[in-house]
Amino acid sequence: MYATLHSPFAQVLFLDADNGVTCDPTYLFDTPEYSQHGSIFWPDYACWTLKSGVWKVFGMLDMAEPEVAQEERAFESGQYLIDKRRCDRELRLGLWYAEHSDFTFQHVYGDKECFHLAWRKLNSEYAMPKAGPGWNTHTIVQYDFRGQILFQHRCQDKWRLGGNRRVDSLANEDLCFELVAELARNWSGTLWQNEQPTTSEQTIIDQLIGSRFLYRRVGYDERTVKLSHNRIISEGSAECERLWHINHVDEQPELTISRLDRPTCHLRCDQDGVWRGSWLEHERMPIELILQE
Repeated sequence: MYATLHSPFAQVLFLDADNGVTCDPTYLFDTPEYSQHGSIFWPDYACWTLKSGVWKVFGMLDMAEPEVAQEERAFESGQYLIDKRRCDRELRLGLWYAEHSDFTFQHVYGDKECFHLAWRKLNSEYAMPKAGPGWNTHTIVQYDFRGQILFQHRCQDKWRLGGNRRVDSLANEDLCFELVAELARNWSGTLWQNEQPTTSEQTIIDQLIGSRFLYRRVGYDERTVKLSHNRIISEGSAECERLWHINHVDEQPELTISRLDRPTCHLRCDQDGVWRGSWLEHERMPIELILQE
């Protein structure tokens, strides 16, 4: 939403990075529906329909009527088309909802509802194809106004640098595999790390390299992990535990375990030598890292 609002383009056809087209989608700019409303959104599954209580929280009592709320189709924001010249107020209100996520996301899931709330709050019309959404092997299928498949949003089988499952029924699958392979040849996949540790941080890193720890997600599981060179977890690694880092926070050393793209826990060393902290994802369980002699 922020990128759309602040992009230099007057009209924006937005696609998630895991959303592929089956043909050139630029004809959407010339559709009567877009010309009439200045925005096109695509429907989500019925399970994401906003409940009447949500509309009440955001002050839209007319939308909160049960017979109205149950007929309102949810937004799936893996793609949208917006004329910013006509929808500036709506975009800014949607971004305001997102920027106040400490409140907004107690009641709704994410940016797709921020779009939905903003357009309805301002009584603004939008176009939405009647067909869909469909489903094809972990992929949301979206249609145009003629009922033709246009978007294939690979939402539950994200692209990785290796080990991707081929879905032959998806358009451009060969091209996507070629692009992922080219990316893997030129990039390790790491997005998040402390690139320039301080002298004191490097000292701790040197002390920990080669050490094995009992990695315990309290109440869930435990296993041995090894902290290796280049801040790689070489033994016991999993999707959420690929890398390790040392940073100083509030003048205290902090050991972070991370995915390739984001941290999953921050740990501090207690007097007994155990690194402790909490899982950053939704389970929020305690984490312990215990040195093995």
